[in-house]
Amino acid sequence: MKVRAYKRYRELIILLSLVILFIAPGSAIAATLTNASVTLSNAQPSVTSNYTFQASGLTSTSIQCISFKFNTASDMSGSIPTGFSSTAATLSTSSTLITASSWTVTASTNGTVQLTDSTGATPASSGNIILQNITNGSTAGTPYFLAVDTYTSSSCSGAVDNATVGFIYNTGQSVSVTVNPLLSFSVASLPSGTNINGATTNFATTSTTIPFGTIPTISTNGIGAQALTVSTNSGNGYGLTLAYTGPLSNGTHNFTNVSGTNSSPAAFTAAGTEGFGYTTTGESQFASNLWAGLSTSPATIANSSSAASSVTTDVGYQIGLSATTPPGSYSTTVIYTLTPVY
Repeated sequence: MKVRAYKRYRELIILLSLVILFIAPGSAIAATLTNASVTLSNAQPSVTSNYTFQASGLTSTSIQCISFKFNTASDMSGSIPTGFSSTAATLSTSSTLITASSWTVTASTNGTVQLTDSTGATPASSGNIILQNITNGSTAGTPYFLAVDTYTSSSCSGAVDNATVGFIYNTGQSVSVTVNPLLSFSVASLPSGTNINGATTNFATTSTTIPFGTIPTISTNGIGAQALTVSTNSGNGYGLTLAYTGPLSNGTHNFTNVSGTNSSPAAFTAAGTEGFGYTTTGESQFASNLWAGLSTSPATIANSSSAASSVTTDVGYQIGLSATTPPGSYSTTVIYTLTPVY
């Protein structure tokens, strides 16, 4: 009986040893990465896109191969997505899991991209690998999968880490908006003492009137000004013109306009000489205290070739009296016209 027990005990030891020897190789199963995902720079079908694979939890060991496989099934038993092409894939230098310059890209087999480094390198514990110049599949709304595996050998054997992530192509959302034309124009008063092109105003205007009153005398010309502000979203800008309804008149006598014109303004006549004219900060030819006579035909006093936001142009008016200017109340109406160019 003791001999039989010993034999059974020895057989049990042998059996356990065999079981242990059979299980031991299982400890080499590859590790699965965490926080793994793939992001496409453009997820629309049939366009060229960058695929950014990112993950953490990489094993701290030297690897020589990283394999990327694209498939319609998560277990890679399906096929390559229709219209998909990875044969022109390259490795971005901005990848952070590996040093891109040390790795060679092999992409001759569509659907598979392999990175190899025959000397071996230990990847960062977390980061990304960016594959560029991949043509997306042509079908939207269908889940596809990318399997990423790392290996200790440049022949892509000796598994270390792995992860399978999903992605979907999306045609995108059509966005439309209608922007209505915008246009605003305002006239504001300017006080006495305002400098305009080298001349100084000596009375205040309002937003609707230019009240010279009794300021002009034979020895002192009257000068006033208004500020015109324009805003428009017109891509081609705008034009702002000035005209009057007729000569400044008391019904029997019309004021003499100064000799300058809009295209060729001139110095205002000296005090003691009758004259009426305008100047503007909106046109370059009106610099250095130059003036032009008004006309019933619109004359450009400001313009822009692009959209404008609260652009202000000052317009000044001057009257000079002579000893023979008849007394009376003189008036006319000034007309500003703003024209946006769409």
